[in-house]
Amino acid sequence: MSCSTISANLPRNIINRLLACDGVVLREDSLINVIEIVESAEAQQLYKEFLVSHEEDVDPLLSPGFGHPISPYVSVNVQVEVYNLLETFRPLTATDIAAGGFNYIPAVFPVLGGVQYHHAQIAIQAVQEEIQTVAIFNAQCPGIVALPSGNTICDLTITYANVVIVTRIRKF
Repeated sequence: MSCSTISANLPRNIINRLLACDGVVLREDSLINVIEIVESAEAQQLYKEFLVSHEEDVDPLLSPGFGHPISPYVSVNVQVEVYNLLETFRPLTATDIAAGGFNYIPAVFPVLGGVQYHHAQIAIQAVQEEIQTVAIFNAQCPGIVALPSGNTICDLTITYANVVIVTRIRKF
């Protein structure tokens, strides 16, 4: 078992811009603040734009959460498929994603505490898009494929050294 070290900070100007968006909820804590962008399309778009344009590498920790009170029940099979996708994308770089042809890696056990990624753009953009659409690995993810469009799959917690971002992943 390895220990994750989270040393990258989300830039303060991005945090401030996220907090200014409608529908964003800030949960203040003495250790680390949590910013929920689950119901704010504006904040989600801003965050994705930051990831695409950000020059520095930031290494967030991703943890899926299931069973949100307002979302329909998600089966254990779907939960396992989400963990498998997180594990599949974990070692990839932007070059790997662009080249395609990478292999599906089933997770032996769900990763307790999350999966650490090198570079947030991979973690958020590529992983989130694949969980939402299962465009690449649809044969390996029949549970996600079977979900009706618009259904909540999971809440994704993205942990940086200075803040936690929570976003909701819905099926396209």
